[in-house]
Amino acid sequence: MIYGVVVVVVLLVILGTREVFKRRKQRELATILDDTTRLPVPFSWYCISITEEMVAEGAELMIIQNFIDITVKAGKGEALFVQAPGDGLEHSIFFTPDAAMAAPSLVSVYSGRPCEAPSRRNVEYLVGDEAARRLLAS
Repeated sequence: MIYGVVVVVVLLVILGTREVFKRRKQRELATILDDTTRLPVPFSWYCISITEEMVAEGAELMIIQNFIDITVKAGKGEALFVQAPGDGLEHSIFFTPDAAMAAPSLVSVYSGRPCEAPSRRNVEYLVGDEAARRLLAS
């Protein structure tokens, strides 16, 4: 009986912690549309590393949805690409230079960092201007 109560309490704590994290991220993302964040390296590709915990919490979907909300009609060159983990590669979302400039706060909220253009062999198109595939490294 006590074991069952302990398990229930632990589950409630875990679920509560997850909910707090989700609410905090939602508040941070709510400020994105009005924010005037400046990127440290303008006109560069940006990369956000996605952990398994972030995937479980739906962060990848939140990034995509917020990008869509911000860009509504993707401008020329604004696109996101995803790199699946494996073969020494980490799970990442890449912002084209124009996408990063259109959504700098989204890049900032998820600790995006400047990077080189990803290889077209390692990424898949997510959302935005499909013609931006030409910007990928060969």
